[in-house]
Amino acid sequence: MKPLNRTEKRKQETKDDIINAAIELLKNTNSTDLKLERVAEKADVTRKTIYNHFSSKEKLLSDIINPMLEYCIECVREINAEKITINDIANLCLKIYRKYGSKLNLMYNINFNNLKISYDLHKKYTILFIDLFKRIEDLNYHKVNHKNAAFIVFKMFVPLLNSLSNLDDYESLFNNALCGLLKGLE
Repeated sequence: MKPLNRTEKRKQETKDDIINAAIELLKNTNSTDLKLERVAEKADVTRKTIYNHFSSKEKLLSDIINPMLEYCIECVREINAEKITINDIANLCLKIYRKYGSKLNLMYNINFNNLKISYDLHKKYTILFIDLFKRIEDLNYHKVNHKNAAFIVFKMFVPLLNSLSNLDDYESLFNNALCGLLKGLE
């Protein structure tokens, strides 16, 4: 890949500053309430500069969230065994978390119904994630609804990993917590 010249490098740095400002603001607000004026202020650029890099707020948000969703879909698809275990689910969550860490919190602050650019990707990830739970062999599905179990894990795995990640052996602790949670649903 050819190195960027000074102008291209500065343009990329500005784009990164805008993305990082939006990510920072999304930690405390949802995507519907995110204002480009605030992003511009936080990135120390004008709104016009934002529009030079992104055609809309939706495009900015999709540039942030779509790579995460694509990676999540890729990771879920890698689990192609007919029968899987709770440990496989834990390892999936850990793999995704290792790549994106607390940035995954953004998925909880994005209103995908208002973000048409990313809606289909999010829906695909959600469906694939739920389908994984149909294949867990060490859960009693006469007692556990796989959709409910998937929804609970989907909503809690990032906050739980955020709280455990500073502890020694956090991966083992997460695995045990997830196993206990899912077994507790039986």
